[in-house]
Amino acid sequence: MWWLAPMQNSEKAVAAERRGALGTPTLSGSLLALLFWWQSLTPTLIPRSWQMQTGIGAICLAIGYGIGTLGGRGAHRFLKWRRHSPGNVIGRRGCIVLSAAWLVAIVLGATRWLGWQNEQRSFMGMAPVIWLDGVLISALSPFAGVLLVVVGRVIAQGVAAGKRFIQANVPTIVSVPATALLVVVIGIALGRGIALRALTAAVNSVNASRNEETDVGIVAPKSSTVSGSPASLVAWDTLGRMGRDFVATATSAQELKMFHGVDAELVAQ
Repeated sequence: MWWLAPMQNSEKAVAAERRGALGTPTLSGSLLALLFWWQSLTPTLIPRSWQMQTGIGAICLAIGYGIGTLGGRGAHRFLKWRRHSPGNVIGRRGCIVLSAAWLVAIVLGATRWLGWQNEQRSFMGMAPVIWLDGVLISALSPFAGVLLVVVGRVIAQGVAAGKRFIQANVPTIVSVPATALLVVVIGIALGRGIALRALTAAVNSVNASRNEETDVGIVAPKSSTVSGSPASLVAWDTLGRMGRDFVATATSAQELKMFHGVDAELVAQ
């Protein structure tokens, strides 16, 4: 019946959105996600551990998927408006080619990341990463990125459900600002509440143990003018790894005399 059509369309939209959280990924989103993920493997100014690369790669994958999906939807609507359609055959072949490209990228990504990182680490005098690190980033980074995409889909569905509820129960003049307020509140709650705390906890768990370590060859200073020495109010055990490196390699009075000359007068500050 004609009066049931809007209800049926609404139910179909809800069912499609429920399937969307764990449904088939979009072709355009997967393509851009691959490009973003591969680009995240390239080195920057700071060498990365496998944990850091896993997180960066996952975030880049999720961002690329979101941008690609939005762009693909826009292109689909444009083609539909122009009465053009790529067809199911092209879509299926594209999925097969893109799946193969992802498999190749995951395998080659470990090798390329190891090479790029070790070149950079060798230049900076740092210990190299091992093959297991490359395997971990290739396996865990795409998986974590997919989890972020699923979370993003669930959030989008929640916002869409809230929008439908507001539009069905609130006058139109109020529904638009109410929907905008809903999106802002959810964004702040997730960004500053859940996401920020989860990211802080994850970073602390990864770096806390490393911060307690002391690099090889680094020992507590003996000079009373340097933090971390027995005479200092700042105990050696309270310093982090980088702090210990800094105070242990501080220029000594003897080194200053060798630089300025034996007759130079040194004044303690």
